[in-house]
Amino acid sequence: MTKKTLQLLATVAAVTGLGLATTATAHAETGTKSTSATVTLNAGPVDPTDPGNAGGIKLVSAPTLNFNALELDGASAQTSTLDKVDPVVITNPGVATGWNVTVANTAFATEANGAGDIIKAGSMVLTSSTPTTSNTDNTDATNVPTPSNVSLNTQGTEAVPVATAAAKSGLGTWNVNYSKADLTVPANNVAGTYTSDLTWTLTNAPA
Repeated sequence: MTKKTLQLLATVAAVTGLGLATTATAHAETGTKSTSATVTLNAGPVDPTDPGNAGGIKLVSAPTLNFNALELDGASAQTSTLDKVDPVVITNPGVATGWNVTVANTAFATEANGAGDIIKAGSMVLTSSTPTTSNTDNTDATNVPTPSNVSLNTQGTEAVPVATAAAKSGLGTWNVNYSKADLTVPANNVAGTYTSDLTWTLTNAPA
């Protein structure tokens, strides 16, 4: 009798305790629903009549270089530009291909089309500095294009690298800057006014 009573009381106590636990952990029901937010970003318009366009990416401008006059004295001489070198400016309105800019030059000559006297065995060097952007929110380091120092022969040069941007980088507007431009003229050249034509080329693919 005593043993059964103790068992019954233990059972009642366990059931009562369970009821208390159920009351303590009760909570409100919740529900969830998934939605989405969508936007389409279209690359900027392409002007097929603009020779600076390459698949929507645009070569906006490139520098014209005017050097200080040199006085020949029988030795190799070097001169720099009269003014600060303007940047090469590229605008990419969201095209994912990446891009590449090169430059080539004709011989420094006293007459058009490389005729007349030319500057022999000299060099023109543009020293690059860090590219900058006019877009203040364009702070992703992986988006910055890679510039190159430009070295051109005074007798004419095939295309050499200026700057390149990998796929999905170089987006927005970028200035490829130069800290200076120098022209070296060896002693074996004659006096005169020399001009070289520079051709800057943009391709809508990385180098």
